[in-house]
Amino acid sequence: MLFREAIASVLATVLFFLLVMLALLTHSDPDANDSWQRGVAIAPVLFIIAVATTWACGQYLLSKGLCTPLKFIAGAFALSAGAVVVLITPAIVIGSIIGFFPWVSSFLSGLVIALTAAVASIPSAVIWWWIVAHNQ
Repeated sequence: MLFREAIASVLATVLFFLLVMLALLTHSDPDANDSWQRGVAIAPVLFIIAVATTWACGQYLLSKGLCTPLKFIAGAFALSAGAVVVLITPAIVIGSIIGFFPWVSSFLSGLVIALTAAVASIPSAVIWWWIVAHNQ
């Protein structure tokens, strides 16, 4: 069972980060020391953290009795949106307080990022559910 969960977590995370990695790898700025290279350098660390997070979220959703596909996917959608809101809210508040960006645009940007992460979690949640919960 643990092996199946590990495989599901890796596959779901790969699907979730596929578009992000494509965006990182298709860079057009010739600057040798830019944020793109720092992003690529830290990508393996973020991937390992994301695999562990995917596994923990899947286990949490199953432990709450969300074993049917629609309930599991809805739970993953809400959990992804909530996690992004919790992680991005301090940056929005601090950035707005110091005047880095206006409150309205930072709030809307945070909302868009949370919804994008939640929508991107749907295919990965389907894969995780299919491999783990569907085969129980």
